[in-house]
Amino acid sequence: VFAAMYRNFGIDADVLPRSKDKDLSLARRFVNGDECLPLIQNVQDFLDYLYTNGRDVDLEKTVFFQGWACGPCRYGLYAPTQSLLLNRAGFGADKICSVRVDETLKRFGFKFVTGLYAGMLTIDALYKMLHATRPYEQQAGASEALFEKYAARLLKTLENYRFSLPQLLAGTHLRPLELLLEEACAEFAQVPRADEKRPLILVGGEFYVRLDDRCNQELIKRIEKEGGEVSLAPATELFAYTAYINHQEAETAFALQRTMPKYLLKTGYGLVQRLAHRDESRLLLAAQGMRDKLEEPSPEEISSLARKYVSRHYGGEPPMTIGRTCAWARRNNVGGAVFVAPFTCMPGSVVEAQMSALRKELGFPMITLYYDGKDNANR
Repeated sequence: VFAAMYRNFGIDADVLPRSKDKDLSLARRFVNGDECLPLIQNVQDFLDYLYTNGRDVDLEKTVFFQGWACGPCRYGLYAPTQSLLLNRAGFGADKICSVRVDETLKRFGFKFVTGLYAGMLTIDALYKMLHATRPYEQQAGASEALFEKYAARLLKTLENYRFSLPQLLAGTHLRPLELLLEEACAEFAQVPRADEKRPLILVGGEFYVRLDDRCNQELIKRIEKEGGEVSLAPATELFAYTAYINHQEAETAFALQRTMPKYLLKTGYGLVQRLAHRDESRLLLAAQGMRDKLEEPSPEEISSLARKYVSRHYGGEPPMTIGRTCAWARRNNVGGAVFVAPFTCMPGSVVEAQMSALRKELGFPMITLYYDGKDNANR
């Protein structure tokens, strides 16, 4: 989705090929072993690409995109650390491009960020359709074929996805994505299914590990193989919750110091939050036939339910993981929960510390799994 939107706005971008080396041997030559798994996996993919394609690409014009975060998570240090490691490997400095949301807004404008978020909401919905259908399919591979079909169509749409400010304000900019989800929902509903009911297993935890099947060792397929159906915490949860936290902090800052800059910041974050909620609701309606599988709790509900277990001042992954689990337990017959995290991940440890209380309160089994890039029979 990121690559498609960057191409839309004139940047030569492509998805980084996934390294096939499960041992991450290239990366382990340069890391010291204390880093968390996503950083090591990223470095493995970077080095694999450079060693494989170094003679065929212009290294002076090639950089790797990396995100950014603040707070207690080490993710905010990925970009400088990976830049040092690639330089140590002999590929020079300045090979990592890390951008913040405010920098993206200045460079590409609000339409880019809005289109990106809408695209991510759509791919999240397609993943949910896949996970709600694949465990029951009677023809192996039918669900994944549908997912790949509509994912490819989505990326093609995003490469040419432009809209005007009036369309954005009216919400009509979502129409191409709504049509895509309407058709996808109808086709997934036609997949021949086994007449059975499986326990619903929530999968949440650290953002990267839960979304990368290499890092979590195909956890979702393993749960399906053992007879479960998975509800995966969506990628957009992080962005929606961050917008909510930013608005809360801006409101507090304005209450303490009622100045025009702080008022504008509060108003701006409030607008972003309202637009995000509106767009999510409209795309959810487009896939009405799977609404019960696709609907996620709001950031307000997540924060409210998590407050019993973690401080409201903690805006990272623990409140998202805990709050979503509590919200789903309220309105669904949940059979269990699996939280994943890189080995030595502090936010993951915060979640694990609350599991005993969560088990007692919610009444179903749950476990935290830590991953370090190596196989473990006990997992």
